[in-house]
Amino acid sequence: MLSVHKTVRTPEVDPPSTGGHLVLAVGASEESVMPHNPSGLPAESQEFASVA
Repeated sequence: MLSVHKTVRTPEVDPPSTGGHLVLAVGASEESVMPHNPSGLPAESQEFASVA
């Protein structure tokens, strides 16, 4: 489980603060994690989106 800010939808934007909601990490590599984020943008940041 990851606690993420709503800006996880747009990884190029740094979050202005902490907080947000919980998402499930479904994968990881040395450089990134892959969250399953039901409130993400379909086909963009909802499922298996790589986030540094």
